[in-house]
Amino acid sequence: MPEKSSPAQVPAPAPDAAYREEMDKLKADIGKLQSDVSELVDLLKASATDKGTDIKGKVSKEAERIFDELMEKVDEGVSRGKKTVDDVGEQIGEHPVGTLFITFSLGYILAKLMERGGGGSGKSD
Repeated sequence: MPEKSSPAQVPAPAPDAAYREEMDKLKADIGKLQSDVSELVDLLKASATDKGTDIKGKVSKEAERIFDELMEKVDEGVSRGKKTVDDVGEQIGEHPVGTLFITFSLGYILAKLMERGGGGSGKSD
């Protein structure tokens, strides 16, 4: 059988040279990856700071709104209390004798109820 002619072969690089070349590429890729990760971390920090500021502003506005509503309710309650006191004062001024009688009667009834329910009279049945 006749020998087949083989195409011209390029000598393979020495294993050490190929290994070093691959390691250099790998080191370059790792360096690039570190740089990209560092940039990403910086962007995330900036984004978190911006979002934190936004959230802080929103929470502050909401707290201020709730506080304002609460103060309105307190003012409304104080106004109602003053009106009630004024109304009672007017009723007493219009009917002083009737008010005195009602007050005396309620006091008497409460005293009698306390005598019965208190058990502190010292009497035994």
